[in-house]
Amino acid sequence: MLLNRNGRVFFSFCTPLCLAVLATGTCSLTLGGSTRQSAPLQFPEEGFETAIDFWTRVFTAYGENEYLLHDPEDLRLVYRVVSVRAVEESQRPDFLRKQKEQMRDWLRQIGNGSAGGSSQVADLQNRLRMLDYGVTPALTEKLAGRLRYQRGIRERFQAGLVRSGAYFKLMRQTLAAEGVPEDLAYLPHVESSFAYDARSRAGAVGVWQLMSGTGRPLVKINWVVDERLDPIRATQAAARILKTNCDALGNWPLAITAYNHGRNGMARARAQFGDDLRKIIGSYQSPAFGFASKNFYAEFLAARRIAKAPAQYFGAVHPAKPVRYRSVVLERSASIASVAAKHRVSRDILREYNPHLGPRVWAGRLALPAGLEIRLPEVAGPVPDKGYRVAKGDTLTSIARRFGLSVEIIQQANGLADPHKLLLGQILLIP
Repeated sequence: MLLNRNGRVFFSFCTPLCLAVLATGTCSLTLGGSTRQSAPLQFPEEGFETAIDFWTRVFTAYGENEYLLHDPEDLRLVYRVVSVRAVEESQRPDFLRKQKEQMRDWLRQIGNGSAGGSSQVADLQNRLRMLDYGVTPALTEKLAGRLRYQRGIRERFQAGLVRSGAYFKLMRQTLAAEGVPEDLAYLPHVESSFAYDARSRAGAVGVWQLMSGTGRPLVKINWVVDERLDPIRATQAAARILKTNCDALGNWPLAITAYNHGRNGMARARAQFGDDLRKIIGSYQSPAFGFASKNFYAEFLAARRIAKAPAQYFGAVHPAKPVRYRSVVLERSASIASVAAKHRVSRDILREYNPHLGPRVWAGRLALPAGLEIRLPEVAGPVPDKGYRVAKGDTLTSIARRFGLSVEIIQQANGLADPHKLLLGQILLIP
């Protein structure tokens, strides 16, 4: 085991070949050309084996009721797996806290030589020695002070494998068209478990978890659409962010880490410690460069490995049927109800194919503007626009509710100065 001057564990040192790969620019892709590099060169795994193994177990071996109590700096050191399956939900935080406190006490007992005859403490001491830890009070106190839980996500990862089928092929094609490696399409397994409507507490949105500040220069975000929720538009944006990261930082391990930590932060780390991500992980000190950022690249490698051979970890997995669609561009402003009627599709189908449309659109409070691209199932077909003949008892409010529109949209489409003055038999244009 190798420690840096702060007593923190390196993942491992690279071989000369590994260092050469990390130190040279690997960002340019020329389709069919000599500069196109293989995945092992783009995404080296050497030196990350321990972290990949750890995250593979988190993603596949342990479920939501299991917590790995581990050391965040040396992922070989998983002290125990704590199951909360039989613990009441309200009691779980206290239960987990007590388990951590017990492990902290055991480590301190080992450090001060008061382990006594406990077989569990003796086993822990032997494990530390097998991992080449020199058992001293200072070391065990450090280990005791940085205990961390990692919850298993087997169920969530498996569900993500199923969901990924809908857009995975299109996402790979989009990444290739943007000139970046297609295997980056595995990154949403880490970001969102391929939940296309994912929203984080920090404000990140969509399968690629784009923040509004990052996304606005690349996608539309307004009351009508939020293209962070469009898997294709969001993939284009993510590809451009990752490509810019790689051009600035020189290799894909740093570029992927920057997707989590930020390009400027990784540039500062690179300026201090060079192009080797392992060295940065072992030595770079920044409050923002925590466990998530340090492990982001290794999580990607683990997710890619699993997703390439899901049956090895989950048995038979049946991905969702790939989405196939055609696009139409609205020639004029229209309501979501009129689009559904014109193209003979339900609102639910429209929502499935256009997840980026805003809630005010679905509520009928906003019309879709002319020039907007709408996606439809390939089998859908248009029918002529239809008006509505005002019947006895109709009001503009009841008509608007019938078509899922706002009163204002129908009023504007028909030039009605007074929404309360309707004539029996009057023909209204339903936009």
